[in-house]
Amino acid sequence: MKKGFTAKKALCLLLAFTLLFSTMLYADGEGAYSESSQQIGPGTHYKKAAWVTPKGIFSINMVETLIGTEYIKVEASDSGKAVGTETVSKQAQKKYSDDTRVLGAVNGDFFYTNELRGLTSGTSIIDGEIKTALPESTIFGVSDQGNCFIDLLMMEGSAQFKDISYSIAGVNRVRWDNQLILYTPAFAGLTNTKGNGTEVVVKGIELPIKGNQEYKGYVHTIYKDVKDAQIPEDGIVLSGQGMAAEFLNSLKEGDEVSFSINFNRNNIKYAVSGNTRLLKGGQLSEEIVKASDAKVRHPRTAIGIKGGSVVMVTVDGRQKNFSDGMTLYEFAEYLFSQGIENAINLDGGGSTSMVVRTQGHFEPALVNSPSDGRERSISNSIQILSYAPKSKPMHVRFNQDTLKIYKNSTFTPSAYALDQYFNRVDIQADAIKYTLSKGIGKMNENGMFTAASKAGKGFIEGSSGGTKSRIEVQVYDKVASLKITNDYVSLDPGQKV
Repeated sequence: MKKGFTAKKALCLLLAFTLLFSTMLYADGEGAYSESSQQIGPGTHYKKAAWVTPKGIFSINMVETLIGTEYIKVEASDSGKAVGTETVSKQAQKKYSDDTRVLGAVNGDFFYTNELRGLTSGTSIIDGEIKTALPESTIFGVSDQGNCFIDLLMMEGSAQFKDISYSIAGVNRVRWDNQLILYTPAFAGLTNTKGNGTEVVVKGIELPIKGNQEYKGYVHTIYKDVKDAQIPEDGIVLSGQGMAAEFLNSLKEGDEVSFSINFNRNNIKYAVSGNTRLLKGGQLSEEIVKASDAKVRHPRTAIGIKGGSVVMVTVDGRQKNFSDGMTLYEFAEYLFSQGIENAINLDGGGSTSMVVRTQGHFEPALVNSPSDGRERSISNSIQILSYAPKSKPMHVRFNQDTLKIYKNSTFTPSAYALDQYFNRVDIQADAIKYTLSKGIGKMNENGMFTAASKAGKGFIEGSSGGTKSRIEVQVYDKVASLKITNDYVSLDPGQKV
């Protein structure tokens, strides 16, 4: 396997991304590898690969973007609450506007599937707000300046009243024995704590809660020996059990309390956690051997850093004769073969999802094949966004590549254009200049094609702004069979079909 992966790495170094899909084929003693690619935004490319070996079949999707490219940002999103789920597609659609569009996105962290469905397994930070935090999490992070990194994020939190302090074990987490947990409005309606404890509502603080800042507020309400409490939209809840409850029981309404959640990194704008480090400094991570499913093939999702680029990767699985999925070892080696130096494993299985705004589309759409047969609702996602303004058309494209038409029939080609930032933009029909190969028919001044009266093959070529697009045409002069495609038609009075 090592030899095969090395060969793929050499192959990928030769890959030149072009405006249109480019296709590459590769075969050796270990099987056949093919991939197609296209540019989907400034400094951003989408690649789809199929790899068939004697040991397995793999369908792979990948989006790569150059960090720091003008108008491109890497962000994260969720359903809006720490407890809650939405598909990657829905999380991407919320970012779509005339000024903003998601070029590619993948599912993020593992999550709870019980009554706290959607609560991430690790730390999650969205637009600077702490959605959930643990003492340790391996994260893919984005700084306020847009720099991307993969690192072990450490958290230390504490609450203080006068000269007494108590450690905060987590933010928006399940509370365990003797723990003090901070709950914010981003969590859910109730704290949903397990077992009786003390719940203190604190107000008068500036929301949302962010890292490495001190917050001061006053005790609004104290609930002792309760199972949970309502989280106010204008405050937070400090929830304690055991010794943590004793600390909270020393408070009374009106007391001033302070707290902070500190990370070992400053200025984190986005953070999404993963469960296993796959690559570290260009080497297979020692964490893989500790993973319980390291040698089992599953659908997989990963995020990696390759020099100055961020790379999102999915491999489908659990689909016989289409894609088998990968073990963590196979996945790590494949990522390494693509030049990725640092990577973490994200949620996989039925959660593995990738959406991409391919050329000619306004919004992103699902490009992989989820093993559930549908896109699963997940906790959070990592997104590559374009903030590039729409500009004048630069590249013309037909909406179809081939045309099969009966003699003397008519057809009007539909086309779109891409601007310099690969946004789809409108183009007027009279802005396209048509050229036809000889013998297939003619084109009038309105852009309508009339097929010739005899059979033939050729093409319709459209050009605008120095670029060309082509439709391969087949004209038929005989009908072998005839079928009306509508089995049933419902018409309003006066309507024609």
